Amino acid sequence: MVIFNIQLHNSEDINTLLGSEEYTKFTIYSYEKIKAFFSEKTKIISPSERRMVVELNKDQYQNSLENFIRYLDEINFENAGIPFFMDYTVGISLDDDKKDLQTRLREGVVSALYAKNKNLKYAIYNINYEKEQKFIETLGRLPFAIKEKQLFLEYQPVIDLKNKNCVTIEALIRWQDKEGIISPNDFIPYAERTRLINLITEWVFEQVINDFKILESSNIPVNKKVKDLTKEEINPDNVLTLPFTFAFSLSASF
Repeated sequence: MVIFNIQLHNSEDINTLLGSEEYTKFTIYSYEKIKAFFSEKTKIISPSERRMVVELNKDQYQNSLENFIRYLDEINFENAGIPFFMDYTVGISLDDDKKDLQTRLREGVVSALYAKNKNLKYAIYNINYEKEQKFIETLGRLPFAIKEKQLFLEYQPVIDLKNKNCVTIEALIRWQDKEGIISPNDFIPYAERTRLINLITEWVFEQVINDFKILESSNIPVNKKVKDLTKEEINPDNVLTLPFTFAFSLSASF
């Protein structure tokens, strides 16, 4: 069976504008209109008010996809003479006997969210969408992690084996999530695709400065060197207030 996951994205807006009673009428109306498009034998379930799932055989899927998408575009619910249309995307999980139903349903959700982010009406599941979904979820959590001080640094000394002296110290970023410690490999590459990397870089810069102030106050000798930091990566207002210049290269290493 082919699974259509129909994800409704403007449910909260309609609920706010019309109220819960009219919103319930809207969801029931949408369900009935979708049900009317298919044959009576077609299985349609509604796991939530924002989502409907349709099971189709392969022939139904091939014959109805484009018509169904056009049909969804025309569904509207009138309230006080004003038409309200569905803001939807459809995620499609193709037939695969090796996968259980829960996996197929999840693939439908992932595909629908992928379609939404790419401004598409529908998307057929591809394993690469999982990476895209992880990217979106990680970016959504990073600002909170910075605000709630979930990020921290671990310092790794680099030793000159000839004279056994510590020649430098690397500052390695970590993320203490509620589920455990997240490696930089799992979030720095995502942050580098957005402006969040600048926010993280500035946080690391300030944290290193604070930590080194503590070392200096403890009479531990500290060498300060500049390396690989551009002025775009830090807040210039903060730099002017620092007692010395320190820089680093942020990367997804551990």
